[in-house]
Amino acid sequence: MSVTVSLYLYDAGARTTYQGAFLSEFIASSKPIGYETRVDYAIDPGKRPTAFGVTGPVTASPGEYKLKMALLAAVPGRPDPHQVGDSVPVRVVPSNRPV
Repeated sequence: MSVTVSLYLYDAGARTTYQGAFLSEFIASSKPIGYETRVDYAIDPGKRPTAFGVTGPVTASPGEYKLKMALLAAVPGRPDPHQVGDSVPVRVVPSNRPV
C-alpha cells in the first residue's frame, strides 16, 4: 500500500522563503527513520499555494509513527524568520488483505 503526503506553502503577504524539511516516519525508505523531504522554496504574493509532496510505500511494520515538520519562513523586512514546526501522530495498522 502506498501513501502521499503533501505540505502546502503559502505567501505571508510578501515574498516568503521556506527552508527546512518534513519527515514521514511511516514511509518505507532505506533509512531507519522514514523518508525526509527537503524544502527550499520561495513563493511570491498572490501566487497559488505550492505543494511539496512525497509518495511511497507504507512501512510493513504496524505501530505508532509521526509526520514531523520543521521549517523557517522568512519574509523581507521582518527581523526573524518564523519557525513552523509540528508533529502529527500516524498509526499504521496491519492490512486485512490476503497476501
